[in-house]
Amino acid sequence: MKDFSRFAATRRALLIITPLFLACSDPLPPKPAVGTILGTIRDGRGLVVAGLVVRAALSTTYQTVSAADGTFTFSALPVGQWQLRFDGTDDFESTSMPVDVTAGAATNVTMVVGRVGVIQGMIRYDDTNQPAAGVQVRMFANGDERDAVTTADGSFKFERTAAGTLSITVASPGYRDVTVPISFKGTGLTLSPITLVRVSGTILGSVKAAHGGGGVTVRLTHTASGVQQIAITTGDGSFTFAEVPVGAVSLAVEATPETFAAPAVISLSMQAASLTAPAFILLPRAALRPIAYVRCVQMDFTQDNCVRSHIVVSNSDGTGGRTVADVDDYISRPSWSPDAEKLIFSRPVCTVQQIPWGTASTCRSQLHTINVDGTDLAQLIQAPDLDMSSPMWSTDGTRILFSGATPGPSATRRLYFVNLADSSIIAVPNTEGGTGAALSPDGSRIAFDAWQNGTGTLNVVNTDGSGLITLVSGGVGGPTWSADGKTIAFAQWDATGSTVTVINTDGGNLRAVGPGACPQWSPDGSLIAAVGSGDATYANDVVVAMLPLQGALPCLHAWSPAAVLLP
Repeated sequence: MKDFSRFAATRRALLIITPLFLACSDPLPPKPAVGTILGTIRDGRGLVVAGLVVRAALSTTYQTVSAADGTFTFSALPVGQWQLRFDGTDDFESTSMPVDVTAGAATNVTMVVGRVGVIQGMIRYDDTNQPAAGVQVRMFANGDERDAVTTADGSFKFERTAAGTLSITVASPGYRDVTVPISFKGTGLTLSPITLVRVSGTILGSVKAAHGGGGVTVRLTHTASGVQQIAITTGDGSFTFAEVPVGAVSLAVEATPETFAAPAVISLSMQAASLTAPAFILLPRAALRPIAYVRCVQMDFTQDNCVRSHIVVSNSDGTGGRTVADVDDYISRPSWSPDAEKLIFSRPVCTVQQIPWGTASTCRSQLHTINVDGTDLAQLIQAPDLDMSSPMWSTDGTRILFSGATPGPSATRRLYFVNLADSSIIAVPNTEGGTGAALSPDGSRIAFDAWQNGTGTLNVVNTDGSGLITLVSGGVGGPTWSADGKTIAFAQWDATGSTVTVINTDGGNLRAVGPGACPQWSPDGSLIAAVGSGDATYANDVVVAMLPLQGALPCLHAWSPAAVLLP
């Protein structure tokens, strides 16, 4: 009993002490308030996206990866507003969203990530078919703009472009702007090549004149619209027209009382970024008159011969051109009658003879005339024993000077006259070897070039063959007289090329004027029309110009004695 009483007493003591101990101890902490985020990642088309890293951030940042079905979970997140964030990849753009986490609850969210990709393309110019390097390309998407510049091969690229409806605009000076609308799915896209179509360009040109060509007004006319632009030449005679629309245009120089421009009009087709027009030449107005020349319209390339020729007359500024004669052969330089009503020229005439084994054809160049209006083509004289070339009408209209050669191995070329009154032919003494010849303005003397014994000479002789003077020896040809009869111009050539040279008729004051060949002095004496690659030369008070005679054969041009312009 004693032991039991002790046990009972101890038990009572413990029952009393334990509540007191518990009453004196700290209370247990409450469970934290937490919640869960259950999410799914989808792209702009609603498809789930796996393998993306998602972060949840409040005071601490956690991350997870979306599962194969696009879902992700953040568990036991303290209550509060968390920020869900996806930082983006090469294929998707970054995004973020706030999520409120509540205690003991799961919050379901869907994160939508836009797909991104590369848009690339190539740009070329239509007029050159070359890559358009250094061209600005601008992309408009969702109110934003992005710029790119094409590389040397004409390519451009926009990386990390979000899916959506967007457009790309290409702009290059002188070309029509191009806008390409795009419905972009966010995956890589290579555009069809973009072609820039030229809409305008720049025309460069120049005016050549004795005073340099500065201060001259040049007018540009757009053929389709009739709209005009004006430019004034600079001190060196150059001019520029900028932003010229593509298409046909014409250029003209405003003439002055003292000058005219050759050509009168230059027609161009504006298709390139920059176009250089042929030069205008300002020439003395006194030299504005008709000129005749020969144009080959059909070549036999196997024989290197012209087999069809036109005689053309036009004004010296290139206007009023028309065909006078259409001849099935090569013809010589024409010469005008003093009244400017007729032209004389030489052309082959062939005769057929019977020979023991068949027939034989013999051809000789013979003199022919034609009215300037194209009527009454006729052979002037029949001289089958002479090969006749380079005819020239005398100033009084009574005779024709020409170079003739007798047939055969010992053929001798010399100068002759045809008397038109009786068709008689008279040889001019002391003109052996004479080819190119020109009568002085008063008709009393002949300047001619001759080639004998391997030597060329420039000579002057009276029309009766007396008073022969050799002015120059060497490579010379094509003499022409000044209007006052005191000077002769001719072509002089060497290994470097041909030069128009002048000399007094007494053999003094020999001087070069400028590059060119086959000079023809205008009847007023103000201008020498020559053949060459230049525009105009001004030296020693002599003007040498390459006139705009379209398609003219070299050395076959002749001035009209009349200054009445062709319509």
